[in-house]
Amino acid sequence: VDWTGTYPNTPDPGLAALRDIISHLIDLPIDYYFMVNMEGFVDVIDAIGGVDVMVTEPYHVAVSAPSEDSPKARVNVEPGMNHLTGLEALAYSRWRIGSSDYDRMKRQRCLIRAAADQADPFTLLRSFHTLADVIERSVVTDVPLVFLPDMVDVLGRVNLDTITTVGLVPPRYNSGRTPGGYPIPDVSRIRAKVAEVVAGGGAEAGAATADECGM
Repeated sequence: VDWTGTYPNTPDPGLAALRDIISHLIDLPIDYYFMVNMEGFVDVIDAIGGVDVMVTEPYHVAVSAPSEDSPKARVNVEPGMNHLTGLEALAYSRWRIGSSDYDRMKRQRCLIRAAADQADPFTLLRSFHTLADVIERSVVTDVPLVFLPDMVDVLGRVNLDTITTVGLVPPRYNSGRTPGGYPIPDVSRIRAKVAEVVAGGGAEAGAATADECGM
């Protein structure tokens, strides 16, 4: 099912459906979506000069290439602070064999937080042309073009210290499992946590995020 009947005016109906599912789950409106493909992810990390990430266990792994003309993404790191290139960051954030999807999501949260913290205005300005090219060829979004100037202005005034990430993962945020073993989201608990963070628990949750990332 491609959902083009339900979502006729969007470049990716599947993403639009996912946006609405998440919006319902967390009880917050989500107006638009951005999706960056794996090649774009690699290019963005390289454009900002790589990313410094606190690694908690050794990873000597390789995952599939982000595009046909790229090498496999590999990373060889030991515990401690490590500087990762785009391909290394992709391997670090995608690897899950021997762990779980939740461990992988935690690594992804920490990597994105680290990249956001290190992407200062000077770095973004210096990398503007590269980032603009990445957005043009690697991003799918339903944000109207007329909104982009205002969004750039708003993003320039965002205080990254106030950004909070929360892992809504089992066992705290599920209410049992399906016969196939998949966790069933505890909608009321998820919504309560999101409401708490939005209402002013961001500093505490942000500190918890920093702790889980070894920051």
